[in-house]
Amino acid sequence: MYEEKDWIMRQVRRIAEGLGMMVGKESIKELLKIDKSEASLISDEEIERIIAIVDVNRKIKSDNLSEETFLETIQFTTDQWASINQEQRVPNDQEYQAILNFLG
Repeated sequence: MYEEKDWIMRQVRRIAEGLGMMVGKESIKELLKIDKSEASLISDEEIERIIAIVDVNRKIKSDNLSEETFLETIQFTTDQWASINQEQRVPNDQEYQAILNFLG
């Protein structure tokens, strides 16, 4: 079951990266054709957090921020951001709030 959830989370990120700001969580679920049993593997909140990570990476790139500047701004450690950005985990509530603040 963990592998299925991991796969779904990677697909959510790929869709969000590929289609940009044109899609929301409902569109992503529809694109993945998640049925009721699969839908229980990933929550709407997790989808929103994954989309926020993609948005952060877009903002870093568009604002031409260095990783160091970004980390200082958001007050994350390098390891903390790497574990989130490399899809090892979704951000916790405090981290998610910092991400939302960064996105403005």
